[in-house]
Amino acid sequence: MAIVQIADFGEKNGVRTYRVNGDKVDLERIIAECRKEDANCFDGEPELERTFRHWTLLIKLKVAVGVGDEG
Repeated sequence: MAIVQIADFGEKNGVRTYRVNGDKVDLERIIAECRKEDANCFDGEPELERTFRHWTLLIKLKVAVGVGDEG
């Protein structure tokens, strides 16, 4: 069983930023699933990096404005 940690840095200018930590295979699967759902969902390329004991991914997703959203 893999452990994946996700930090949500919120939305700014229509882009939501996340830091995801886990195994490389799991992070690559997250990237592949996002691309499968919407090939243009990323704001820039996801940054996958090796750290001391695990892998980390900085991912920025474009946020669609929903109908009826306030704010």
